[in-house]
Amino acid sequence: MIAHHDVDDAVRTPRIAHWLPAFREVAGLPDAEWREQWIGVLDESTRLAVDDDRAIIRDNRRHGYATLSLLVCLAELRPGATGDEGADGSLSIDTAVLAEPAHWQRPAFERISA
Repeated sequence: MIAHHDVDDAVRTPRIAHWLPAFREVAGLPDAEWREQWIGVLDESTRLAVDDDRAIIRDNRRHGYATLSLLVCLAELRPGATGDEGADGSLSIDTAVLAEPAHWQRPAFERISA
């Protein structure tokens, strides 16, 4: 997970401390399953208020920052076809803009790279 402190910084970022284990559980699932499971974690996270420090979809205005979640990205880096270290892998990135800032609904994703 990415936050303003660092990647996967569970010490200084409450949302990473709270949700990273759930995202790690779905890592490595087959292609047909991991995306739906990953989005399911986001669904579950929206049970929290958008200004809760553990929230992923956020509205930080209460904390003094005029920032709100605007989009969601799904990124997948696959190892090379041979499985050899150093073999070229493939990267896919899907994005979706939230219909309303800081309000989750299952958006329609668009592939921006493959």
